[in-house]
Amino acid sequence: MSTPQQDRKQLERRLRYIPVDRIAARMVVDERDGVWCVVGGMVQFVPVGRGVCDIGLWLGDPLEWAEIDLYIRSCPVRAHQSWESAWAFVDSRLRGNQDSEPSSPIDGGA
Repeated sequence: MSTPQQDRKQLERRLRYIPVDRIAARMVVDERDGVWCVVGGMVQFVPVGRGVCDIGLWLGDPLEWAEIDLYIRSCPVRAHQSWESAWAFVDSRLRGNQDSEPSSPIDGGA
């Protein structure tokens, strides 16, 4: 049985070998109904329509969560001090485009 510290180190090692562009490409698919942002210092999924999402839905796979966290924190355009600012960002990017297939990440990453 491994310790939490060993698990964290193993996760960090695995994360180093994942190309950020692979994470960015997957984010396009995951962001049809909202956008991952940093809100008040915490990574949050900000849905269209000013809702709040339970991020516990994504916490099942530690590697996937670490990928999301790494990618989102690397995109300054996704950082917001308040939910109001994050909702305005999401609305400006996605509202009205919900029926169309996104072609690139919101921050121009991939």
